[in-house]
Amino acid sequence: MQAVQPDTHAIGLMRSAWGINSLWHREASNGIDAILWEHDSDAPTSLSCGLGDDHLILSLHLSGFSFAHVELDGRSRCAGALERGSWMVVDTAGHPAAETEGKFSLLHVYIPKSLLISTCATYEIDLTLPPRAVYQTGTFTDTSLSRSALSLSEIACDTSALGQLRTDHAAHDLLVELIGLLAGQADAAPKLLSPTALRRVQNFIASRLDQPITLDDLAAAAGLSKFHFLRAFKADQGKTPMAALREMRLRKAEHLLITSPANITEIALQCGFGDHGHFSTAFRSFHGQSPSSFRAKVNG
Repeated sequence: MQAVQPDTHAIGLMRSAWGINSLWHREASNGIDAILWEHDSDAPTSLSCGLGDDHLILSLHLSGFSFAHVELDGRSRCAGALERGSWMVVDTAGHPAAETEGKFSLLHVYIPKSLLISTCATYEIDLTLPPRAVYQTGTFTDTSLSRSALSLSEIACDTSALGQLRTDHAAHDLLVELIGLLAGQADAAPKLLSPTALRRVQNFIASRLDQPITLDDLAAAAGLSKFHFLRAFKADQGKTPMAALREMRLRKAEHLLITSPANITEIALQCGFGDHGHFSTAFRSFHGQSPSSFRAKVNG
């Protein structure tokens, strides 16, 4: 009989280490995982870390703890009651361990340190992980990092393909906020784009609407690093740069469908869509109808 292979996934390792109930877990495509622990016993409980030295753990306390004693590197970091809504980030290299009393509900998010390092390298962000300790604590309402993690709870029951897409999106947002937190800037208000920078970006898009445009291109037009441009643009416009680009392409297509005799494939190419099918799908998502139906309706 073939031996059962041990689960080396973060969630599987933590389940083996903790041996308590969980209500759900989600796995994002970027390697970030989340699990909701639900402990319904009043007996004292010992909780050790089942992971190696390669993760950060974000803990959000969805209920209060009547008592919790948390150790890192063998040193006491907190001891006493933990309020509902408190949170902390710890490094598994510190071999975190806890002793608790009473029932609790706890959301854990496991973030591979390799993901942090590779993402910072891609976006040229200078980040050195702090010493192995509790990085920061607070309440849900005082940080966007916690709110990003809580959004995973809101979609936990959606196991559809769209639910997975939402999970991946929430995990990406959480990664951005965590990098910002560790860089000491997550909760600082992002600097908005100057009117000049925004105008340069809009002019760049308008002049190259029929060509491929990347986030790097837009950041260069604004004169900002990709990471800071993404945060500043979203704070200023309420949408990501690529979402704004997509909307500009579709608005241009809408105008051409009304005013131009060109066929739909030609209009798709003029607006930067690679083919008729891609354009039709995007247009239908934006307008709720196909390009041909839109053209027939507006032209009578």
